[in-house]
Amino acid sequence: MTVWLTFLMLGIAYIDNVDGVPNQRVQKAGGGFGIVAGFIAWWNMLAGIADRSNSLFLIPVLHFPWSEKGRAARVRSKDVEKEA
Repeated sequence: MTVWLTFLMLGIAYIDNVDGVPNQRVQKAGGGFGIVAGFIAWWNMLAGIADRSNSLFLIPVLHFPWSEKGRAARVRSKDVEKEA
């Protein structure tokens, strides 16, 4: 999503130009989304590489609700609610 927003903002910056100069505010927003996209990609890569067999620490990740781990977490949370 953030990569899509990056390209959208950069495209809009070049479409909305004044005398051939791209819109600086929109271009900077596109660059900001690009930095966020890069960080998310880096975090996702590190979380995929660092596991219990090769790292001293684990990277926290969020799972989609429809994935296997997401469903298991949802079942555990419902079981905890029933016990309370």
